[in-house]
Amino acid sequence: MRWVASLFALSLMMALVHRMTAGAPLEARATLALGFLLLAAYLGGEIARRVRLPRLTGYLLVGFAVGPAWLGLVQREEVDALRFIEEAAVALIGLAAGSELTLDALRRGRVALARLASGTIVFPLLAVSLVVISRWATRWSSRWCSARSPRHHPPPSRWR
Repeated sequence: MRWVASLFALSLMMALVHRMTAGAPLEARATLALGFLLLAAYLGGEIARRVRLPRLTGYLLVGFAVGPAWLGLVQREEVDALRFIEEAAVALIGLAAGSELTLDALRRGRVALARLASGTIVFPLLAVSLVVISRWATRWSSRWCSARSPRHHPPPSRWR
């Protein structure tokens, strides 16, 4: 409970400081946002660990919650200013996720993994193929019908 309260207090402090630094240069606000994101991610990781989830899940959930998509404690301009750090963070997240995988776990789930991989390939391929075929069939049928219909349509009999 203490971790959740700490995360809530940190979020309130960020909201207050964000209002106080509204006219500050973007670099200063981006540095403040980076510090806030690091502390919030640490707290989110600890909360996730306590509920027996991977810390990575906590990092991602906190990043989504405090970012511009939901609570907006970190503004879009600040995120754009931290783009170079974002690329390194994505690489570190990939390494952290990869370190969670073991060869034994992959061997035990190879049938499920093969089904998932084949489904990931086959279903989008079928969906796109059906859309393309239906678009082609619609265009072909409209061209065929317009070629077979007379160019001059006589008015209906009630207008004569």
